[in-house]
Order: sequence, then structure tokens, then C-alpha cells
Amino acid sequence: MRKKHAEESARARFHKRVQAGANVDVDALGPTVDTLNALTIFSRRIKFQTVRRRGSMIIATTCDGREIIWPTIADLGSFIKSQAIIADATDVYLPTPDYGSVRKSWDAAAGLILKIASGDKQLLQPPLQEETRDLLRLMWRAAGQPQVHNSTEFIDLMRELMRARRDPLEATPPTVFVAEEFSWVHVPTFRHWVSLPKFTNRLYPLADIRTGLHLLGFEYFENLSRGADGDSEKCCLWRGPLTTLED
Repeated sequence: MRKKHAEESARARFHKRVQAGANVDVDALGPTVDTLNALTIFSRRIKFQTVRRRGSMIIATTCDGREIIWPTIADLGSFIKSQAIIADATDVYLPTPDYGSVRKSWDAAAGLILKIASGDKQLLQPPLQEETRDLLRLMWRAAGQPQVHNSTEFIDLMRELMRARRDPLEATPPTVFVAEEFSWVHVPTFRHWVSLPKFTNRLYPLADIRTGLHLLGFEYFENLSRGADGDSEKCCLWRGPLTTLED
């Protein structure tokens, strides 16, 4: 009996602390939907069932099947925006907390929502990262999936790239190639050739290509040098993971 009484008392204290709203330490209580549902800021008007994250979006489903979607973390962090998002999804307009306590009250709720969502999340790659990978694969295949096996071939390929001129009637140069168990890109040639009508018919900004390569884990090597049998050549190239070109 004493154990049962102690458990009931603990639950009563738990709900009392949670209902204190902004003063509650949600970290101590644990990131659960039960804790979220007990927060004073929701005024018992909304009862959440699940909270998940998909890319930049936070999606909360209520017990009556309504979906509340915050497009970004910034939207979740703003009470004014969240108030409108919740009202639009559920037809429930949350009362604004007392002046001076809005931020403290909502920060606790938003932080708890984010923590719960982290238990069921699928983070999407930035669109530019995916697009750059697709373009690299496109140009690698268009050139016949070129691979370099030794320094002599590396030197020959460097010279071919530096001689290449944008001409739709010519064979696609090895703007993207495989060597030394890495993927390599000669950005100037890559950028000009990928813009041809038979590929994308779009001249990509140099900054976008560089950013996309950084997102894929590529590094820039200025005046990279290779030599063999007294011969040598230099070329500016980007080097990245071999898996970039794999399906």
C-alpha cells in the first residue's frame, strides 16, 4: 500500500510540476508526448499523439488525426508563427501567455517538441548536394566512365582537360574521372560542358558548384602535380569520395 501511495504521490507531483508551465524542467521529466500534453501552454486544448521530423519539417499529429506542420525550426521557435500554424491545422487558437513570459513558456514547449521529434527523424540532404551528385554522375557516364590507373595516364588526362574546348560536336572530355580510389572533377571544363543543351542547357553559377562539391565532401587542390619518367603536369582539381559516382 505504501508503494502504491508513493507512486500515486509521485505522479501527482509530476503533473503539478508539468502544469507549472514555463517553470518546469522538461529535461528532468523526459522528452515524452505525455510531458508535452501536460504543459500549461497548450491549455489542455490540444492532445498530441506523435511528433516526428522529416528534413527541416517538424510534424506533430494530434489524437484526433490533425497534422501540425512547422516548415522549419525557425517557425517552431516563434510563438506567433506557431500560434497561427496550430490554429490553421486544428482550429484551436492558443491563448497568449502573460506579457514577459511568452518566450520562456514557448521555448520550453518548442525545445520539448524538437527533442521528441529527434526520436523519429529522417534528415534529407540539401537539394544542391543531390543535384551536384547527379550532375557528376551524368558527366562521368557521358565521357565513358574514365578511370586513371597510373601517373602517366593522369598526366595525359590533365593535358586533355586543359586543351578541351566547349564544342557540342566533340566527344565529352573526362571532366569527372576516377583515380587513386577517389572521384576527381575539373570544375572549369565540367561547368562549361554540363551547360550544353544535350545535358542541362543551363550555366551553373561557379559558387553553386563549389558549394555542392563541399557538401559532398570534396577538397580543392590548386596546381596539383603528377610526374612520371621525367615528365610532369599541374592542374587545379577537386577530389572527393569514390562513392559519389556509385549508384
